Amino acid sequence: MKRIVTVLVIGFAGCTDLPDHDDPREVPDEELSCDNLLANGDLDSGTGSWVAKPTDVIVDDRSLPVELSAHSGNYFAWLGGAPSATRSLQQKITVPESVAMLSLRGKVFVGTESTAGYAEDTLLVQLLGNVETVLLTPKTLSNVDETRPGSSSVIWTDFQVAIAKPAGVAWLRLISMNDATNNTNFFFDTLTLKPAGCP
Repeated sequence: MKRIVTVLVIGFAGCTDLPDHDDPREVPDEELSCDNLLANGDLDSGTGSWVAKPTDVIVDDRSLPVELSAHSGNYFAWLGGAPSATRSLQQKITVPESVAMLSLRGKVFVGTESTAGYAEDTLLVQLLGNVETVLLTPKTLSNVDETRPGSSSVIWTDFQVAIAKPAGVAWLRLISMNDATNNTNFFFDTLTLKPAGCP
């Protein structure tokens, strides 16, 4: 017996457009902001937004000899600078969820009395989970990184550090540790912290 297949064709007199709604399953990309995540990155508001230990880490160059001048404005961070001393500067930061890597940029000057050829005094760039927990240390400077050996003036040079994104809120800290001899100075100014790839 032959099987008969009937095809039913339904015709529409017209089509009605569906409402033009965005697909709720689509999550729009978060627009990348290149704003500086650091407040008072040029330090010209003094200790505003920063926690400085001791409080004289941020200095006004108008009270210093003329050869010790800020890169921008009149204020800069002076870490190191004394034998057997630990000095630090830190600020709380919040990184957007969409950011995977950060770029810390600024100006730096390292001047030292040391001629040892090995690290005696150090400066660490760190991310802290809180005031005690070090998440990572992406950069270390020392007396070996002297900017311009023999110079009696501040010669600012470019400074850049790639930093993996912290989870949520963290602290960016610069901390210097000098030993008992051969003083080293670590100067910083005009700091920005932005998502990697930002100008």
